[in-house]
Amino acid sequence: MRELHKDEPAFPRSYVADGHNGMSLRDYMAIHANVEDTQFSSIADLCEFVGEEARSNMEMPEMIALAAKAAAKLRYQFADAMLAERAK
Repeated sequence: MRELHKDEPAFPRSYVADGHNGMSLRDYMAIHANVEDTQFSSIADLCEFVGEEARSNMEMPEMIALAAKAAAKLRYQFADAMLAERAK
C-alpha cells in the first residue's frame, strides 16, 4: 500500500528555488472532480453541508456563495477519496 501524500505535485518539476513545486495532485484532482450534477434537497441541507445556519430570508448572492462553498467542499472530498484509493 502506498502512503497517502496530499501535497504530492501534480506536475513535478526539478526546480523548486521559487519556493513551490507546482500545483498539488489533490488540487488538480479537486479541480477536475465533476460535482455539477450534485443536488441538495433543500437550502437547509445545503447550509448544513457547508456548516452555515439556514435562514428563510436569504438573498441570491448568499445562496450563490453557499453553492460555491458546497462545490469546493465536494470537490476536495472527491479528491481525498481518489488519493485514498490511489494509495491502496
